[in-house]
Amino acid sequence: MKRTVAASLPVLLALTACMNTPPPQEPENSDESSEKPGKKAKEKEDKEIEEATGSSGNSPLGGSSGVAYGPKAEHATIKDDSEKKALPCGGPKIADLLTVIAQTSCEVRKATPESLPQRDLKAALDIKVTTDAPRVAPGGRANVTVVLTNKGATELPLDFMADPEPHFEVEAFTPKGARADKPAGKEPALPQANPEQAALERSVSRVTLSPKGTASFVIPWDAVKYKWASADKAKGALPGQPFPREPAGPLPKGKYVVRVIMPLIGVAEGKEHEFSQPGTPVEVGEP
Repeated sequence: MKRTVAASLPVLLALTACMNTPPPQEPENSDESSEKPGKKAKEKEDKEIEEATGSSGNSPLGGSSGVAYGPKAEHATIKDDSEKKALPCGGPKIADLLTVIAQTSCEVRKATPESLPQRDLKAALDIKVTTDAPRVAPGGRANVTVVLTNKGATELPLDFMADPEPHFEVEAFTPKGARADKPAGKEPALPQANPEQAALERSVSRVTLSPKGTASFVIPWDAVKYKWASADKAKGALPGQPFPREPAGPLPKGKYVVRVIMPLIGVAEGKEHEFSQPGTPVEVGEP
């Protein structure tokens, strides 16, 4: 867990106060004027502690990107156990699914992706994908919103694979189903990782939606084509993740389908992957 100097500041301030405080006076020699400086010093100390510990509550966990590992490119953890609490792993409304499933508190102990049974959720789960604009300029950006809804009358657990973080990606397809933004050529192999990295295991993160409950997230999408990144840029890639890619120019004008590739597992689906790869039409052209 991340710790900052703020955690030790109260102790340092207390020690400093003790070193600088004069010996106590006898009751008959003390008066009201001698107490005021001490009160002011205490008020100043309290204010400094409050500011250092971040009592204003402005401690966001971060955001997501076009290729998101949870809401970010790192595992989402609680900043300070003594001051922060984990977000609920379920309920009637999950406003930021990426942040929630990236928490270690939502991991299912001893569960593996291979051990989960395939469930038919056609009558229970609905997934909708929308963009904030029906038309995006070539090379422009649109925000893609995904909402998962429990249509049933009972709680609905949903499992996501983390390897080691949950991985989400937006891909563009032609109306006939051909990949439109895929880099040319075969995907290169990742550079050799150290043995400790190679030993990382995949885990399962679970959220439970209440009846009629929803879970949503927003991930940006750029209307561009891609190429494989250089080997140097791939050196820090995590084992098991796709080879890094980088923009290679805008997508041509035309109609496309953007699909959000989600690590949703334990769900039976058809060849269209309607649950793990939901999509929506979008047009690339002048706004």
